[in-house]
Amino acid sequence: MPGSRSSCMLITATSENAFHLACSIVRDLVSSWCRNNKLVLNAHKTQSIRFVSRRGGDSDVTLLRLRLDESLTWSCHIRALSKSLSSTVCLLRRLSLSVSGSVLKSVYYALFESQLQYGVLLWGNSGGAARVLKLQKAAVRILGRRAPRTPCRPLFARLGLRTLPALLAEALVVRVRLNEGNFAHQSEVHDHDTRHSGDLVTSRHRLAITQKRSPGYLGVPRCPSTTYPRMSGPFHSDVLKLL
Repeated sequence: MPGSRSSCMLITATSENAFHLACSIVRDLVSSWCRNNKLVLNAHKTQSIRFVSRRGGDSDVTLLRLRLDESLTWSCHIRALSKSLSSTVCLLRRLSLSVSGSVLKSVYYALFESQLQYGVLLWGNSGGAARVLKLQKAAVRILGRRAPRTPCRPLFARLGLRTLPALLAEALVVRVRLNEGNFAHQSEVHDHDTRHSGDLVTSRHRLAITQKRSPGYLGVPRCPSTTYPRMSGPFHSDVLKLL
């Protein structure tokens, strides 16, 4: 619909009852704001979810094509993504019987790798990413016109394709590079002149789960100070060469 827009509201609460009460209040405030500005809130598409640090329930919501579950395990998103990628693998298999390798590779970039890159910063380090990698290997074997159990490492190199872990590493390094000013350096933490004084450091949090699932924490250890001097040209192109 022209003029439609998605918005998010982040609510913090100390208990489940307080969370539901806050959701009701915020929903009423947003509805009132929309009416005052001659807008309409689509109640049928309004969703709410409660994020918890422990294992949550089975509820999930969709935001900008990303499926979010209560514990941010990304299992719901992986299932939906795997289903879509499986259909693309079948399409590539049928096309391989009638089109050239260059056309098949273009279809792979357009329909397969584009889905891998979308949101990979968020779900690329989850436990279900291995399932997506298997589907990527199946697609690469089709592009290389090889048997189902053929080793894929030589195929990735010959076709010039990046694996899912490489796509994640690229996205992490580029993100940290573009937001380097938001991180402190080791030289700001102590006054000792060490060889790692230029490395980036992150702030500490109470829960280790924050470090395991945050793109910032995942990317900073991969961006030591020695990474940047080697990159003389356009940063993104140099990252691809390193990978």
